[in-house]
Amino acid sequence: MHCIKLCSHVGSDGILHLEIPVGITDKEIEVTVTYQQLEPSAPPKTPNLSH
Repeated sequence: MHCIKLCSHVGSDGILHLEIPVGITDKEIEVTVTYQQLEPSAPPKTPNLSH
């Protein structure tokens, strides 16, 4: 079994398109997809320079 982790973008149509070359031809495979929405990171805090 192989694990591939990637980040991708869901278009405005709400559909995620995946193209993953696996190097296997003419065989049945089982694929498991787990997805998690990435939250935008908080803006960096700037030091308070006022005294």
